Amino acid sequence: MANRVVPIDGSVNLRELGGIPTADGRTIKSHQILRAGTLSGVTRKGQQQLWDYGVRVVIDFRSQSEVDSTPDQLPAQIAYNHDPVYSMTAGDNAGVFAKIKAFFHGQSQPPKDSFEYAPGLAGLYQQIILDPFSQRAYAFMFQQLLTHTTANQSVLFHCAAGKDRTGIGAALIEKALGVSQAVAVQDYLLTNLVLGGMSDDEIAHYLQDPQADSQITKMNMMMGEETNIPAVYSAIDEVYGSFVDFWETGLGFSQKDLTDLQSHYLE
Repeated sequence: MANRVVPIDGSVNLRELGGIPTADGRTIKSHQILRAGTLSGVTRKGQQQLWDYGVRVVIDFRSQSEVDSTPDQLPAQIAYNHDPVYSMTAGDNAGVFAKIKAFFHGQSQPPKDSFEYAPGLAGLYQQIILDPFSQRAYAFMFQQLLTHTTANQSVLFHCAAGKDRTGIGAALIEKALGVSQAVAVQDYLLTNLVLGGMSDDEIAHYLQDPQADSQITKMNMMMGEETNIPAVYSAIDEVYGSFVDFWETGLGFSQKDLTDLQSHYLE
């Protein structure tokens, strides 16, 4: 699979979903859906490149502290949406942020009903996708995709590294569009290759935010593992029965919405 990196000056891990094949032989349209890491380093040249490429909507999955410390550098014409995936509410012990902290402190995690989480980072991904706060964030992403469908105009979603929050978002889009699990895993693992081409100093400059919680920084610096995306899909299937049931019950969309999404973004 080609890496589909879009060369925007000052960006991190900015890639096309366009060109990814589906299981039924179609492909995702180009210049429509982009994924990325932080956009805080985008230069003035890069801002013009974003606009020229067709970016019209940006969805930022980062926390408020990350946004405050390292805000996106975007042209004023681009619609910016802050859509945090991790709940940062103080005292919210059931929130994703509490689970992230517990993960790095080696604490056990509370189960969702009788669901048994996978070990390691894969299990944390499962907790993210089963958390109602995170589901609302990803539902907003799909809402934007269903709203902004003009040809050659892109919706771009991102976090800090473009791996965890963004990787789950991309995997959900790919599942909704009919991309096979094997291909979705390949796309997820491309982040390791892209970030692997950066020096340690460059990665640290972009991803180590001194004002962000250290647990988020640790996640950003970890390599993606091939078991993470299958773990997300298996959690959805086990808890909801199928992706379609998750689409309707977990995210709140209709079968028509799913059909429209595929019609707009596949060729």
